[in-house]
Amino acid sequence: MKMLFVCFEYCADKDPGAQCIHQLRAALYVTGVKSDVITYAWKGEKEQPLPDEYGTVYPVRTWYRHARVKRRADGTIHMSPVQWVRVATARGAAVLLEGRYYAQRGVPVCATHHLGKCLQVLCQENGYDWVVSVSYPFANHLAAARWTPSNTKLAFYNLDPYWNNGTYMPQLAEARAAEEVKAYCRADCVFCTPEQLQDYQGEVFCDVRKKIHPLPYPKLVRPVLRDKCPIQFDSAHINLLYLGTVYGDIRKPEVLFKLFQKMVEKEPRLRLYVVGKKFGADADRYLTEYSEKLGDKLRCYAPIPPEQTADLLLRADVLVNMGNTVNNQMPSKVVEYISTGKPILNLSVNEKCSTLGLMKRYVNGFQVFERDAYDLSTVNAAVDFCRQARGKELSWQEAREAFPEMELSQLTRYFLTTLTQNRGACGSQK
Repeated sequence: MKMLFVCFEYCADKDPGAQCIHQLRAALYVTGVKSDVITYAWKGEKEQPLPDEYGTVYPVRTWYRHARVKRRADGTIHMSPVQWVRVATARGAAVLLEGRYYAQRGVPVCATHHLGKCLQVLCQENGYDWVVSVSYPFANHLAAARWTPSNTKLAFYNLDPYWNNGTYMPQLAEARAAEEVKAYCRADCVFCTPEQLQDYQGEVFCDVRKKIHPLPYPKLVRPVLRDKCPIQFDSAHINLLYLGTVYGDIRKPEVLFKLFQKMVEKEPRLRLYVVGKKFGADADRYLTEYSEKLGDKLRCYAPIPPEQTADLLLRADVLVNMGNTVNNQMPSKVVEYISTGKPILNLSVNEKCSTLGLMKRYVNGFQVFERDAYDLSTVNAAVDFCRQARGKELSWQEAREAFPEMELSQLTRYFLTTLTQNRGACGSQK
């Protein structure tokens, strides 16, 4: 079997979705399945094949790359006048061509035309058995549905729940659901994260519901040390690590910083390291405010390469996770955290947080809800957890046995079996 994945940002510094697909491709390769990737050339990559260990990556250009806002590591916008003109021109063109709601597809469909044509050519040249379109963005699905040849099977993989009907306001959710159904009728199989599955139980999806299958994030993998991370921890301290994007809304960083501020008052040895992108003015405001309050007890760093992730995770004393405010979306790094066996301090904004199902099964974790985050008893308990859990790790065997359905080899078998057995409940209409 040979596959072609349609992925958003696979070249250079892979985004979290691309990292998931890279892990899945590695597991598929072990089973004898070779896979290629067609991806957007966002950062000046040339349109030439890039062989990698599992197949070939094909970067293609889109004019919408000029619409990307340039940000500093702290999340603030930083662009020259020329860049502002490019962004305004590209986004203005998108509105003229597709109307003001083009953004709900992540990328304008008209901007995926070149990707689609290249996809069609690759299918004809390489004879793929499956094209697997990965969303984010939803425009990938629409392009793959249009350009995948009729003799090639088509699967959709909704890796990012933020772009499905379950995250939209009521007045937009109905239109998005209808658009999803229309696209899914053209596919042979659809995968979604388990948290999304409830979004497809409505009557509007009755004709395609049997095509839709839950697939956990492909990140439960035994950590492998590759490159050393230059960020150093002081062994005299209790080092907490948050690794990932800090948002001002999707994940509420203020809850973490306020809790940590009270924890430090009780245990001065605590240090919080925040490593990753900072997205938006609110995130920058929180970081600036609490950096001034906490001094060197809060240390912020720019994103690190994926090759350095395992080294940093395995050296931290406690890993920190912030659950999303979006109920059908779980940060994929939670699975990566679990694979280390490290203590996890998990913060949730409400009792519907999608991380709770995993954290209830993870014996080396401590759960904090926003409503309790500032109570003295919660603060004391969180500090005690950090003190006592420091140095206590689950073995890889224990972590894998706690989540057998998420272990990568098992997940890959399910993925391949589902592709084989599902050719489309209402028939492919490509």
